[in-house]
Amino acid sequence: MDLTPQHHPIVILDIVGSGRRTDPDQSWLRERLYAMTERALRTAGIEGAETEDRGDGILALLPGGIPKTALLGPFVDAFDAELRAHARLYRTGPRSLRLRAALHAGEVARDERGWVGADLNTAFRMVDLPALRGTLETADRAVLALAVSDLLYRAIVRHDHPGIDPTEYREVPFAAKEISGERVWIRVPGYYEPPGLPAPGTSRESGQAPPVGNAADPAGATRREAPAPAEAPPDAPPAGNSGIGTVHGGIHHGGIGVNRGEVNQRWIGATGADTGEETANLRRELERLRVELKEALRRREIDEETHRDAGAELDEAERHAEAAEARDEPARGRVLRALRRLKGLVEDVGGLAGAVTALINVVRGGTA
Repeated sequence: MDLTPQHHPIVILDIVGSGRRTDPDQSWLRERLYAMTERALRTAGIEGAETEDRGDGILALLPGGIPKTALLGPFVDAFDAELRAHARLYRTGPRSLRLRAALHAGEVARDERGWVGADLNTAFRMVDLPALRGTLETADRAVLALAVSDLLYRAIVRHDHPGIDPTEYREVPFAAKEISGERVWIRVPGYYEPPGLPAPGTSRESGQAPPVGNAADPAGATRREAPAPAEAPPDAPPAGNSGIGTVHGGIHHGGIGVNRGEVNQRWIGATGADTGEETANLRRELERLRVELKEALRRREIDEETHRDAGAELDEAERHAEAAEARDEPARGRVLRALRRLKGLVEDVGGLAGAVTALINVVRGGTA
C-alpha cells in the first residue's frame, strides 16, 4: 500500500451542539451542511475537494494546487453567507446551525480506511480548542468561528490580500495532547475582532506581550499594548463617555489634529451621548485627518500615490461612520479596518500616524 503523503489544505467543520439533536434532525442538518459546503466551494472556484463524514461535521481535503487565498477569502465568505441564510429560517431550535471550523494545510496520506497524518490530527485539535468554543458562545450574532493555523496565517493572512483582513484575527496559545507552545489565529465573521478572548497583550502562554508589528508582520500593529492613559482634564465628560490618552503631548480642546508634528486630542463622546452628535464628531475628526493629509502632501511628507490611497480609506470610513456610531458592529469594524489601513500608509509621518491611532482608540471605545 502506498502511504506517500501529499500536501492538502485541510478544512474541518464541526456542528455546535449536534449531540443534543434527535437522529432525524442530525441527518437533516448533515445534508444541509454538505450542500452548503459544496456551494461555497463552487463559489470560491475550488474544485476536486474530497470529503469524509465525521458524524457531527465534515473533513474536506482540498487539492494541493488551489490558491489558499481562495480558501481563506471567498470560501469563508460564501460559507458564512450560506449559514446566515439558513439562520434566517432556523435561528433557534433543533434545526439551527452554528459551526466551528479549523483551516490548516499539511501532509496527508491515505490507507484503506481513510486519511491519516499528523497535520490532520493538528487540524482536529484546532477545531476543539477551548478558546474557539468560548468565542463562539460569546458571539451570539455569529454563525461561524474559525481557527486558522499559524502556518496559514504567516503564509497568507498577514499579507493582507484582497478580501482577507488580518486585523480580524486574534492570536491564542495552542496546546493539546502532543502539541505545546504553538499558536493559532481565531476569526469570527461579522465581528471586527473575536469577542471573549484574552487581551492581545497576554495572548501568549508565557504571558509576555507579543512582538510589535514590523515589515515581516504587518498585522502586528494591531497587537500593541495600549499606552498608559493620561490623567483626565478637569472638564472631562462623566463616566460612560470614552476618552483617549496622550499619544504625543497632552489632552487639549479642539479635536484630534496635528500641529507641527504633535497630536492634540480632546474627549469625544463614544457612548452615552446623542447619536447624531457622536456621528458629527466622528465625521469631523475624519475631515480633520483629510486636511492633515493635504498638509502632509504639501510638505512632501507623503507622495501623490499615498495621498490618493489614504483618501480612499477616509472615504471608506466616512461611508460607514453613521452606522458605526449607531452601534452597528460590522460598520464599526469597517471603519476600524479603513483607519488601520490608513495608519499603515502614514506610519512614517509621526504626528499624522499618532492622530490616526488616537481616532482608532476612540472608535474602539477607548482601548488600544
